[in-house]
Amino acid sequence: MVQFGKDEKRDWEQTLETNTIPAIRRFLAIYPMSVHAPEGMRILANLKEEKMWELTTRQDVMFAYENYLKEYPSGKYAALAGEKIEKLEDQLAWKETCKKNTVSAYLEYKSNFPSGEFVSEVEQKITALVRAKSGNSGGETEDDDTLNEEAALEAATNEDSVSAYNQFLKRFPDGEYADQVRNRIHQLEIHLTRQYRAIEEELQAWEYADKQDSLLSYRDFIKNFPEGRFAPLARQRIKNLERKLQGKVVIKSGEHIVSGQKSNSGNTASKSTKPFVPGEKDKLERDLQGFRLAVIWGMGFGILSIATRLLSPGFFPLSLIAAILVGGFFVYQRNKHLTSKEVSIYLAGTGLIIFWITIEIFLTMLNNYAVAIIFSGIFAILFVIILRHYYRRYQNREG
Repeated sequence: MVQFGKDEKRDWEQTLETNTIPAIRRFLAIYPMSVHAPEGMRILANLKEEKMWELTTRQDVMFAYENYLKEYPSGKYAALAGEKIEKLEDQLAWKETCKKNTVSAYLEYKSNFPSGEFVSEVEQKITALVRAKSGNSGGETEDDDTLNEEAALEAATNEDSVSAYNQFLKRFPDGEYADQVRNRIHQLEIHLTRQYRAIEEELQAWEYADKQDSLLSYRDFIKNFPEGRFAPLARQRIKNLERKLQGKVVIKSGEHIVSGQKSNSGNTASKSTKPFVPGEKDKLERDLQGFRLAVIWGMGFGILSIATRLLSPGFFPLSLIAAILVGGFFVYQRNKHLTSKEVSIYLAGTGLIIFWITIEIFLTMLNNYAVAIIFSGIFAILFVIILRHYYRRYQNREG
């Protein structure tokens, strides 16, 4: 028998014939840099999902279907799992409704499950209850004659929705409880407006995070919406990205080596490779973005000041003030994510701007170059100290 691990092409064909989770894992472990690795990962993910769905259908309980949707919210069987959950909820609700065996309970079931499996039995159950209560087992009874306002109010209160209360008002527009119902409708509408606004904000935040597709964007989303509808998916995306970073390729001596595994030449990756720490990539990414912005501001400030000094000296102080404002806006946008490098660049540039402006002022006032430099230096240093103190307080307040 030919040993597995000697011929990649033959081993891949053998793995496809076997088509099992252990076989795919073995191939990926031996050939992590293979051209078939992406396809192997996809096949492995599909096999895992199929295995979980098989176990879920075998259990056939609501908890199992919910676990499947939690693991695969956009999976192959997500729609079918949702239908199974609805069916099980319908059956459970009908069982509880039959235990209560009241008119309001049957009306509540019909409202919650308008297309439920047992909707056709609701009218029969209600009619039987009404006949039993009135002692009339032979004649037909109209709903308006049997379901009084209090029963209708109880049904609407159990559902506690705008549509249910509007249905109540259609039947009893001038009833004893009409004003109370209208007040409740107003409260629900305010609550729904707030809910819709929150849902819209979450959806916009998710669209941005999904578009960026980075650890930074997903963690910001979870920070703002820890219990949101997309939070489980965001956490799963974070896990996937962290796995990719943990298995990233280390290039050493011209060979591709995966940390902790052997290459085709038999070499082992150096154990001195720095392990991946969750959150470190997030911090480095954020710091790098901010540092680039700070450097761009510094370069722009220098070009603006030199160009204005040479071309239009009269506008030189105004150009420096504009540079301060631009840098201040950058600092405000960065908020509590400022790093020490960014602050140093901005404060150094600001101090230089103040120094140049005050030199112009003191030279005009004193006509003494040495005194102007001394006063300007002291003024710029004090300004930078005060500004730095302000930013530290601002970061502490925002943090």
